[in-house]
Amino acid sequence: MKAHVNKLCSSAIGILREIGNIRLYLTTTERLVHAFVTSRLDSCNAVLVNLPETEIKRLQPVQNVAARIVTKARKQQHTTPLLSTLHWLPIYLRIEFRMLLPVFKSLNGSTPSYISELLHGEEVLSDMNAFLLPVRRRPDGAVLPEFLLTIMVTDVPCFGTAIVAED
Repeated sequence: MKAHVNKLCSSAIGILREIGNIRLYLTTTERLVHAFVTSRLDSCNAVLVNLPETEIKRLQPVQNVAARIVTKARKQQHTTPLLSTLHWLPIYLRIEFRMLLPVFKSLNGSTPSYISELLHGEEVLSDMNAFLLPVRRRPDGAVLPEFLLTIMVTDVPCFGTAIVAED
């Protein structure tokens, strides 16, 4: 898996260098970055889910460079505000979000029946008013941003009550 992350990082950085060289002449830099870089970062989320944190951290600089190119920011500028202005999740949350989205859509009835049946089996969970959400913590022990819980629970009336479980 390390070889996959190496190849992904090197190819994405190469593309970002090329886009960075011509960005002064472009009006759609963000579209190019999405087409060539973020699509690569999102292409194998199912494989990246259980990677060690060190491997996932190697992907974050690629997204940071992409954010700097899109916003025309300097190298010294912090990328967290850039990511938030672009409405981009950090890589570790992006992977988790991309994996939770099909589950959310399935629970919400937005997927074809054959996909919903894979998740639910024969049971229909439409009358389910509580479900379990794992709480993830950052390396410093703080709970990860709660916006995922907000998006997936409180803003969606079909979910009802969420029971949050510690790992």
